[in-house]
Amino acid sequence: MGKILAVNSLRRRILVATFGTILVFLLLAGVALDNAFQRVIRNNVKTHLQNLTYSLLTSAILDRAGHLSIPQHLLPDDMKIPRSGLIALIVGDNGSIEWRSPSSLGENLPLLMPIKPGTIDFEAHKGDIQQPFIYRFGSIWGDTGNKDKIFTFVVIESKRAYLTQIKHFRETIVQWLGGGSLLILLVHFVLLLKELRPLKRVVSEIDAMEKGTSDHISGNYPTELALLTRRINQFIHNEREQLARYRHGLDDLAHSLKTPLAVIRGLQQEGVSGQEQAQQLDEQIARMTDIIDYQLKRAASAGRNTLGANQVPLYPIVNKTLLSLDKVYAEKNIEHRINCDENLIFPGDKDDLYEIIGNISDNAYKWAKATVTVDCAIKQDKASQRLSITVQDDGPGFSLASAQQITQRGVRADEQVPGQGIGLAVVQNIVRSYDGELLTAKSELGGASIELSFPL
Repeated sequence: MGKILAVNSLRRRILVATFGTILVFLLLAGVALDNAFQRVIRNNVKTHLQNLTYSLLTSAILDRAGHLSIPQHLLPDDMKIPRSGLIALIVGDNGSIEWRSPSSLGENLPLLMPIKPGTIDFEAHKGDIQQPFIYRFGSIWGDTGNKDKIFTFVVIESKRAYLTQIKHFRETIVQWLGGGSLLILLVHFVLLLKELRPLKRVVSEIDAMEKGTSDHISGNYPTELALLTRRINQFIHNEREQLARYRHGLDDLAHSLKTPLAVIRGLQQEGVSGQEQAQQLDEQIARMTDIIDYQLKRAASAGRNTLGANQVPLYPIVNKTLLSLDKVYAEKNIEHRINCDENLIFPGDKDDLYEIIGNISDNAYKWAKATVTVDCAIKQDKASQRLSITVQDDGPGFSLASAQQITQRGVRADEQVPGQGIGLAVVQNIVRSYDGELLTAKSELGGASIELSFPL
């Protein structure tokens, strides 16, 4: 139940984040579109009022008294109707109204100041929706009988139509953006359900494993989850192998101790002399010690740690091990050579690597006449890469029977001869826990060659 809630929580967080992102985007897009539309409308209004002003200029008549007026029949229809929202005025150079259109009757006209001839002024009053649009154009008039006079043509338009357009635009944009956002959320929700389905399948398979109805995660998953499922399966496999090693180790330990215990029990019943009894007792105790030591090492080998760091530099451990063996076998004066890139990494546990290198190198020093070599390299194996560690000596080498016995799965050399071959048997078990291989061959130096190969 906790896992399912976790999935739902993840889905909820994604939906909330998506909704928040879409909401912010819609707000910003709505504000930007609204501002752009208002700029377009204002420019259209300015162009419209400018055209009306030019029309009034061509229709205006200056009489002999110096008064400027426009015949009513030449006015646009909206300027003939009171309170139509479209007003035309002619203002003199002293600020007085020389002429007004019939549509200005009953209107409260703003204070209008004249402007210089040839100049244009457009007041949109962006921050005050109650104030109308005002377009002013300064002009100079005169004829042979009168001196030049300055008049300002003024066209005033109410914002009623402008506000109506803005309202309709905002309603339309809310409908389209709102509907689009709902559609996006719906599509995103459906896609989210589809994309989270593999995750729910993983949860279901883990539940099945907990109930014992399945032993691993199966099925095809997306790339992002495939790595996770492989790691989980590998982790489960390693844990089972580790448990199996402990169980088998205990079984083998119990089985192996039966014989020496039976011998010790028989010594008491046969009445063997004290000195002989002590000698045989020491032999059986030594044998039991070897058996316990081997089984503990075998059961405790760490193996591949899927979730751990598993990044152990190879060269320092090889070098340290061989320097130690130089001191142990100082009387043999063995020369060792290491061909190992210092950047190579062993993909496993540090103690396992010490156990592997220590046991194989110890055998090489034990049988070598004068030379031991260790070669480490990365080799390409079909579609994968493997780490290869090869230890060679110039000793007598393995016999065919010994080589087959060492590499044969499940066979330990010490099963036939107690206390002998324990090291290589431990190495074999550790290598198998990493899905690796242990190969024996004749060395280029004339002795034995043991190669360990680990998948990367």
